[in-house]
Amino acid sequence: EVDMRYLNSPKRNRWIVVSMLLISLAFFLSIAGCSQSDTGKAEAPKKTEAPAPAPVAAAPQEYDGEALVFRGITMGEPLEAQFEHCDSKPEGPCYREGIEGDPYKEYIIEGLPDLGIRTTEFVSLIDGNIELYMLETDKELVGRQILALVQGMFGDPASDERSMLEGAIPYEVYLKTWDVKGCLVQMSNIRTSELDPGRLLIKSAEYLKQN
Repeated sequence: EVDMRYLNSPKRNRWIVVSMLLISLAFFLSIAGCSQSDTGKAEAPKKTEAPAPAPVAAAPQEYDGEALVFRGITMGEPLEAQFEHCDSKPEGPCYREGIEGDPYKEYIIEGLPDLGIRTTEFVSLIDGNIELYMLETDKELVGRQILALVQGMFGDPASDERSMLEGAIPYEVYLKTWDVKGCLVQMSNIRTSELDPGRLLIKSAEYLKQN
């Protein structure tokens, strides 16, 4: 038989109320924890990679008594001390006779490291030494690949002259110049006609003195 006095006692009623409060609190905390976990997953910050640093142009090569070397060609040094004639079929770069009467194309240098574009490279001599170097390529490519190569070695040009070539369609002509190790380096997209190839010239101090 149930003791009705116990069922109706204040002590029992307080225990029931406390138990219900504890159950409600535990249920609320479990829901809040799940909610925070889901929110954390949804709002987790995405990892972002830091941007790559911009390339820094090389500092110009000041004249320090050492000769300028470009594409394996040393300015001011004898041609035959640097290269063999192509007729001897050497393994590395070689030279052969260029275009007679053209002061910029006395000898052609073949077998130089590949630049990934078609180029023709010449040298001219004074007293047997290489005092003038010229690279010719497409006028558009000289403004991209060759400019990037030269700037990577010598930094930004000391001067950048621009003018318009008059004709049926006006064409912008530029001449970029560097002073490097006693030599004058010049890069232009054309010479006198839009049909001309772009070119890079290196003139030694000796060449500049005599021309």
